[in-house]
Amino acid sequence: MSNTIKFTKKIIESLDIPKTRTRYLSDEVKGLCLEVTKYGVKSFRLRYKINTNSQTFTIGKFPDIGTHQVITTDFQS
Repeated sequence: MSNTIKFTKKIIESLDIPKTRTRYLSDEVKGLCLEVTKYGVKSFRLRYKINTNSQTFTIGKFPDIGTHQVITTDFQS
């Protein structure tokens, strides 16, 4: 099962609370994901690589950070 979804407010609000931490990938932005914990906390994160080291940057929690804001942010800077 693929966990790639479109990041819209309606879709994210409708996600079920999982039994274990679950990661949903953005279908629009490479490396952008939404992690949902077993407690229902939804956090936007950006996964990237520097040389051979994988890194994760936590952007913020949903709904404090909106989906439009996350998708349109330029993370290259």
